[in-house]
Amino acid sequence: IAQLLWGASFAFESGASQAWVINKLQLKKEALDKMFAQSQKINSISMIIGGLIGAYLATKKLRYIWILPIFLGLVYILFVSICVYDNKLVKNTKTDFITGISDLKKNTKLGFNTIKKTKPLKKLIIFNLVISFSFSPLFVYWSPYISSLTNEGIWILGWMWVLIKVMNIIGNMVLDKYCFKIDRNRVLVSSLLILSCVVTTAGMSDNFIYVVCMFLLFELLLGIIKPIQRAYINEYIVDDIRATLVSFDSMFGRIGSFLSLIIMGYLGDIFS
Repeated sequence: IAQLLWGASFAFESGASQAWVINKLQLKKEALDKMFAQSQKINSISMIIGGLIGAYLATKKLRYIWILPIFLGLVYILFVSICVYDNKLVKNTKTDFITGISDLKKNTKLGFNTIKKTKPLKKLIIFNLVISFSFSPLFVYWSPYISSLTNEGIWILGWMWVLIKVMNIIGNMVLDKYCFKIDRNRVLVSSLLILSCVVTTAGMSDNFIYVVCMFLLFELLLGIIKPIQRAYINEYIVDDIRATLVSFDSMFGRIGSFLSLIIMGYLGDIFS
């Protein structure tokens, strides 16, 4: 039940918050790339700090881990209530369930039509789907795979998680420093090719140090790809349906992950 509630809340919040920020700031091209790189960097830093605090609280009592997120969630709700203000929403205050369903259908249809008509948007969503399909098993199975290569305790996975976030931050810094000078398409294509080589060579090795280094390089490259992909896709979306199309992009990514886990799990049962 908790996972269902978390998934629903994340789906509503992610597209809406991203759309509100972009519509409000009206950023384009390099400024948009930088904004997403900075956002990803802050997110990674906060996750490192949260993970360390969570690990400390867990040593005291597992129940304490839930208290801090509840408090921070209430602070976030208060912040949104005060700061996230939209004149369009204020003017159209009259609504009901039937009107809401009707608007949802209209926006969904408009979103699909926009994707069909806009070639770059279609390509970017397919790119996200391919990335999610190809690499989702890695996010699920990296911890047991790395554990099988060493006799160390589970503590090493905790430090791996911290290193993952550090590499995401380094990837954001590389993007901020160098990649804005290069065409986005070249950065995305070259990063994807390197990702494929990294994952392939890591999967063929049983050397612990090499596999860890390759996996951390993989996370560094994700720190470059994700902000560019988000910024790129938002350039082709109009303000009125931005939240809908950002959610569509996320949805197709989730579909790719879901299909990948089923297919790769089935193939794993056959060939393992």
